[in-house]
Amino acid sequence: MPTSDVEAEGSGMSCDLQVDTDRVREAAALLRRAAERFTAESPGRSPTLGEHAAGGSATAREALRTARVRAEQACQAAANLTDAAARMAVLLDRAGAQFDAAEALCRGAG
Repeated sequence: MPTSDVEAEGSGMSCDLQVDTDRVREAAALLRRAAERFTAESPGRSPTLGEHAAGGSATAREALRTARVRAEQACQAAANLTDAAARMAVLLDRAGAQFDAAEALCRGAG
């Protein structure tokens, strides 16, 4: 588990990094897998709700219209969540790399 609590001797530079970069990368991988799985299993569009399902009733047609709108909203929200998870995975990967680089710099300064 890479963590760092380093003081570069004689340099006056102190590093007190308490970051478990393996866990950061695990979190990134988990988010990436979740986003990939959702994308693979998602129909990519809202379910088709045909007008014939409502019959002739105005109330049934309105309920169907409302259900269609809600289904579209749910699909869009799920797509937004998937995008956010994928972006967060990239950011976590970058953060892990930056912490590793900072640790290497601290160790190199000593």
